Amino acid sequence: PPKGQSGCLAECENRAKRVECDAPLCKAGEQCGNRAIQNNTAIKIAITEGFGVSIVVATEDIPSGVFLGQYTGQVLAKKELDDRIDKEYTKKQKLYVLPLNQNLVIDASMKGSICRLACHSCSPNSEVVAWKVEGLDCLAMYSVKDIKANESITFDHSPQIQLLKMIKRCTCGERSCQKILGGLANASGPLMCGVCRTKVVEGGSSGQVCLHPALATPVCGECLEQYRQVDWAWKLMTTKTPGKEGACRWCTKTGKMVNCSDCPKSFCKKCLKINLGGNYIKLAETGSWTCLVCDTRPLDKIRAVLWAEGEEAKTETAGGDLNQSVWSIMSDVGHLLNPGTRSPGIPRITRPPGQNSPGIRGSAQAAGPRGSPQAGPRGSLQAGPRGSPQTIPRPMGGIRQTRPGALRGALGPRFPGPRGNSPRTPSGLSRPGGQRAGTPFPLRPALSPRLLGQSNVTIEKVARQSPGPAVQQARSGQTEAIINQLQRYSGLSIQPISESVSHLDGIVKEVEAAHRILQEACNEARRISKEEGLVKSKERIGEGVKAARAKLAYVESRL
Repeated sequence: PPKGQSGCLAECENRAKRVECDAPLCKAGEQCGNRAIQNNTAIKIAITEGFGVSIVVATEDIPSGVFLGQYTGQVLAKKELDDRIDKEYTKKQKLYVLPLNQNLVIDASMKGSICRLACHSCSPNSEVVAWKVEGLDCLAMYSVKDIKANESITFDHSPQIQLLKMIKRCTCGERSCQKILGGLANASGPLMCGVCRTKVVEGGSSGQVCLHPALATPVCGECLEQYRQVDWAWKLMTTKTPGKEGACRWCTKTGKMVNCSDCPKSFCKKCLKINLGGNYIKLAETGSWTCLVCDTRPLDKIRAVLWAEGEEAKTETAGGDLNQSVWSIMSDVGHLLNPGTRSPGIPRITRPPGQNSPGIRGSAQAAGPRGSPQAGPRGSLQAGPRGSPQTIPRPMGGIRQTRPGALRGALGPRFPGPRGNSPRTPSGLSRPGGQRAGTPFPLRPALSPRLLGQSNVTIEKVARQSPGPAVQQARSGQTEAIINQLQRYSGLSIQPISESVSHLDGIVKEVEAAHRILQEACNEARRISKEEGLVKSKERIGEGVKAARAKLAYVESRL
């Protein structure tokens, strides 16, 4: 490399294999940048006390791909670790262990570097990976995202939990949260594999099931072994679609795929339809789609029947919980549309005792058949439980009158009321005071607005207003709450879509902006390649492509 610049960066073959270069053999010599552990590079993380817990934070702004520190501890065989857990460690002992290779582990429970104290996250900003240093295996922590100063350092603790053969509930709160860590979970049957649809737990029984490594959903042993044999890095390099893996992350097979807009992962439509339904595929095909690894919330319904250690067994199905949630949501919608009533049913009408109403049978000597109103004082109905027939006064009797102009048995039209009610009466035969025969409710004036059913909505004739410009109404707090509940329990992504033609200009401007970004990136890359080298030129092109992709994804979501 030129003087003053580091060598062995992204284009280094050893770095791609996670092997540090040997100083005598490396062509870069002292300028080699692939010897972070050998050079004892100063770490950029520190421990701080927060809420009584030691938290590892960054001491400065750290870009992605930077060495943070080495994960150190006592190197043991797996059998020695099992003996130490059984004999030396107590149940309250905090364990910090990670697998080093197939036979060895690193036990940092008693002593080790500060990397062991980093918190867990399903969407971490760093990773602990194995490197070869002078022929020996080591664990090093590297950043996988841009980290700001004083930001907490996190990495995935799943390998540690799997090594200890435990099942833990995750509460990190990330969109990609797997809910249950450890590769296993407890479940009650019947339960089927999400790939081949074979039964993993029989009906009426409960037991442990294997979890999908990427989705944390039930999977059988054969499908799990098939997934572990796939080299996803090789899939990404040999795929026909640039930047995408081309194979389903659920079943590892190819077919009609749906690609994620945020990562290279892909899913086949067959797995999505079998596990999430056909409506989810329609949503995935419209606009930019976030895969089930980046956003695992659509899988909550499948994971609802799983539980971790120390939790109670879940016997209720996810469908029952979903129906109950949807019922509560619909009740909230009913209250929102008709706030004057507590339920869409007939409102309760109460009368003081002793007040008689025309058209209602005023005496009941004994209790009627089951389900009928109870006997009470003359001219009244006793109040029963809420929602029971006793709370709704109904016309119960009266003498049927002969319709004028139509003899009994003739072919004239008849409009009999329900059984037990009085017949309808023409307007000319109404009782004094504006009441119909056989009903206690007075007639409304002819000019009054029409009442719709038992609600508070009326219909009146009003002057037509001139059409004005369409104004998008702001959502109320109740509407936002309903949409959030629907997204949570149904697994659907609800996005507001505007169909206004005026948005076309904004979409065209965004596409033109993406074009300008790519053009500027290409011009600067040509200049940088002559002055600073090919590596910086590639980084500038990558930044331009990333910015343009964000613009185009936004345009795609608005189409």
